[in-house]
Amino acid sequence: MQKNKKNDKHYQMKTNAKSGLLLLMGLIFIIISCDKKESTSDKKSLVKIKEIRLDVAEPSGMSMALQSGCFWIAGDATGLIQCVDTMGNILNTINVDLTGIEGIAYRNIDNSLYLLLEEASQIVKISLTGSEIQRWDIDLGGGGNKGPEGIVWDSVKSTFWLVNEGAPGVLAQWSPETGVSNIRSLNFATDYSDVTTDPSGNGLWIVSDESASVTHINYAGEILETYKHELDKAEGVVLSPDAHEVWFVSDSKRKLYQFRFKTGE
Repeated sequence: MQKNKKNDKHYQMKTNAKSGLLLLMGLIFIIISCDKKESTSDKKSLVKIKEIRLDVAEPSGMSMALQSGCFWIAGDATGLIQCVDTMGNILNTINVDLTGIEGIAYRNIDNSLYLLLEEASQIVKISLTGSEIQRWDIDLGGGGNKGPEGIVWDSVKSTFWLVNEGAPGVLAQWSPETGVSNIRSLNFATDYSDVTTDPSGNGLWIVSDESASVTHINYAGEILETYKHELDKAEGVVLSPDAHEVWFVSDSKRKLYQFRFKTGE
């Protein structure tokens, strides 16, 4: 009996040692994984290249027009729309009898601008001379100052994408022929200020004013990557054609900002 007790005690000691070793290895794995995750996240940042003063009151949305070689930027309060190049030179100016313009999209197939009116929950199509061509009512929920906030034309998918600022925050497709479709909930930021396409056709980018971030998502609304921008009232976003840079427009500062993506050494 005494021999059996010794064997049992020896077996228990070996079992405890193995358990302790496994626990230690598990803790080391978790620590290494956390450090790797943190270092990868830390490497993701934006580096400011330049900022340009804009002659537009409350610039709230922007869209790139490659044919015109400029950004179309809409003024929320005045109905002033300007085509501004990457040096801040004004190439074209349009005055429209509209207020509350929160988003703007240039569509190359009809050489027209589509303006998103938040409080009215409408999309207005205008020519490049400022003539109104057509308008549509849309319903993404929310309303007031939490309604539709951003719009972009996706030439790869041949559709428009819309974002609702909040209550609820959503991403949706829209077309003049069929209206709103495929509404998806968003929950990765406090609000959603504008949306733009990824030049490679790999999803969309959404800027948040209140969360001070720009997030790359796939078409299902799932997060691919996020960067902090640390700007005040960033209301518009556009990526460069090579996707190496991102441009923001700030409502409160009345400025256009150019940033470069930095993902570590």
